[in-house]
Amino acid sequence: MVNTLLIMSVDSSISQSHWINCLRSLTQSENVPDIFLFIDGPVNKEILLALNQFYLPTIYVERNSGPNVGLASAMNSLLKASRNSFKEYDFMFRMDADDLVGVERFKIQTNYLIEHPEVAVLGTATNIIDDQDNLISSRFVMPLPCPHHFASQNQMVHPTVAFSLKHFDGFEELYDIRYKKAQDYELWMRLITKGYKLKNINDPSLFYFRRSHATLSRRFGYENNIQILRAKLDFIKTVKLGPLQSLYVLIMFLPRLLPAKLVLSLAPIFLMVKTMRER
Repeated sequence: MVNTLLIMSVDSSISQSHWINCLRSLTQSENVPDIFLFIDGPVNKEILLALNQFYLPTIYVERNSGPNVGLASAMNSLLKASRNSFKEYDFMFRMDADDLVGVERFKIQTNYLIEHPEVAVLGTATNIIDDQDNLISSRFVMPLPCPHHFASQNQMVHPTVAFSLKHFDGFEELYDIRYKKAQDYELWMRLITKGYKLKNINDPSLFYFRRSHATLSRRFGYENNIQILRAKLDFIKTVKLGPLQSLYVLIMFLPRLLPAKLVLSLAPIFLMVKTMRER
């Protein structure tokens, strides 16, 4: 028997309606994993009450009553809790609390990882939705990304991924808490430079990723992008990119350093351009 878990974090930034829609999508999915949930800081009581509206295999809830510790610490804490559980888990899924999951996501990724034991992390393509759950576009990714792909653009959509936990037995913690705003990107680059196999299934129907003004605001936040830049520089040094490739990577990154307010004012244009790139 294969044991799977889903780790999620909820904080005060989550919309109640998005959270409820997320939970509803889980109830409509096949092979829903055991859910390990981290409540990061004070949240609206309706967020907690929503858990009781749906029948879900939530077996563990950890609550941080202090200041927000961020996703890296939350995910590490849930991974540790799963290792102390009465079950031995084979695969671990990620998902953000405002996204929607496709009906067959868990079944398809689980079966793929069983059939391909060499894969350490398996992501998927995704449909992009707005705040009203309307479909904006689809994002496709490299099926078998290599280090050079990651240098210019992240090739893993972080909430779509599933980890084959046997590859991570030697990890006391998975995420580097120094990258509180860029923990996923840093992890992918660290893994791929150490030879771990990362793979994607290019089926966008498996996941629905929310892209909104709030998402763009976080994405173009100063601290977030400084940490990504630091990770890119470490990555360039590790994989020994040539001067021209390194310059290209840094030039492509420059728009992310624009002021967040300017980016948000140009959000419709940004979304249109990004959609065209992802087709």
